Amino acid sequence: MRSDLPMLGGWLRSFAPAWPVMRKAPESKVGRFQFLLALAAGLVLALAIRVATADYSLWYDEFASLYFSDQPFAHLWGPWMERETNPPLFYTLLKFWREFAGGSTVSLRLLPVTLGLLHMAVCAWLCGRYHSRTAAVVVVLLLAVSSQHILISHLVRGYILTMLGSALSLAGIMLWWEGERRRYTGMVIYAIGAVIAFYAHTTLILWQIAVPAVFGLLRFREIRAGEKRVLQDLIVMAFLAGIPSLWWIWLTFQQLTGEVRRTARTGRRKIDLAGPRPCQCHQLFNATHRQCWIDHQRLCAGRYHRHRREIAYRVIWHGVRSQRRIHGVACAHIGQRMAVGRRFGNEF
Repeated sequence: MRSDLPMLGGWLRSFAPAWPVMRKAPESKVGRFQFLLALAAGLVLALAIRVATADYSLWYDEFASLYFSDQPFAHLWGPWMERETNPPLFYTLLKFWREFAGGSTVSLRLLPVTLGLLHMAVCAWLCGRYHSRTAAVVVVLLLAVSSQHILISHLVRGYILTMLGSALSLAGIMLWWEGERRRYTGMVIYAIGAVIAFYAHTTLILWQIAVPAVFGLLRFREIRAGEKRVLQDLIVMAFLAGIPSLWWIWLTFQQLTGEVRRTARTGRRKIDLAGPRPCQCHQLFNATHRQCWIDHQRLCAGRYHRHRREIAYRVIWHGVRSQRRIHGVACAHIGQRMAVGRRFGNEF
């Protein structure tokens, strides 16, 4: 057994490439015009599928996205966001998008759909550059009909933006691997993509840690041989991505150690909501009978019609945070109908 260890170590080291430059894929037999036409057809197919299937109701977290996108920029990019675990980048994009495209269900979903198409384009570029044009077309067609990608492209959440940022940063670090003229361009693209991914979802801080570490291991032979440039580049990329992320890292630390976590553990997390606070809202929150929910919906939709949307978001947010399943489902159901101006059948 002991005699097999050197062989095993040599086999593992064989995965670390000895060449300093990433090999670019050879030119495919597929012509450039046919390649671009096939890519465009795949993207149009993806867009058609996503738009045709986008007209269905929003769900809990998507209404939370609407609520946060209604906040002023001073809230989104200030200490006020301590009450939310997700970074504000997607909410900011959604805020601009709603002013431009409106508030219908399909128009809201066009934002993540657009980001999904950009993600497909980046993946196609990666496959076309480092494998073949045929592979790029195949990956576009696979993503176009992928049920998982369609779902993520429909969710009015930051998940698809996370995927786009990760793919963009991967493209950047692959360009850096090529070296020569594309070295600095790749470093900048990696940092931009990593920051976008992190400000779309907090867990992508792991991406900023893992990618330089993995590529450092892949170039470990050069680093050990005294090639300082490789190590310096990796450190610079880590700083370029990490420094813009410090604000949200600090805010996340405040969430984990501050009052927000202590109150959330006991189920008494308080959200400072903008807009009016009618005294009847707490009765709706604590209601356990459907008729009571309907009565309070009548009240909110009538007397407080001007502030119907704010009340709806408050109802939905309370349902999301509720410890009781029936309570959460009821709040979300009522709040969704209030937000879009609908009522319960013929009960009015």
